Amino acid sequence: MSHFRKCTVELDHKKVNVALVMQAMHELARELGVRTTDVVKDFYGNRRKVLIALEGLYGVYVSPEEGLVLIGDEYRKSVSLDEFKRLLVRTYTALAMRRELENMGFSVQISKAGSSVFIHGVRR
Repeated sequence: MSHFRKCTVELDHKKVNVALVMQAMHELARELGVRTTDVVKDFYGNRRKVLIALEGLYGVYVSPEEGLVLIGDEYRKSVSLDEFKRLLVRTYTALAMRRELENMGFSVQISKAGSSVFIHGVRR
């Protein structure tokens, strides 16, 4: 049955780095071969405006009450909302780690193998 479903990432809205969320979503778009947009649609074409979305999949927004919220219609999607959440959290975390390591003076490389992400840091 088609309907919007949402899930939250346990992250206080004050701690969400919107620039990193945007960067993570753009990276996921490249990985999944889709474009980014600012709306999500259900099976019937009903639309919800969001911070950023992957066309044909899911979107995200930041809520003062709920933190980082993922939303979309799972009906006939190749990726479940739970899997999308896992991919977004993995990508966001890797980007945040890279940024912090670079701030500490490390040269950083990120590589992926299957569902794993490897972060290599070498002090400059």
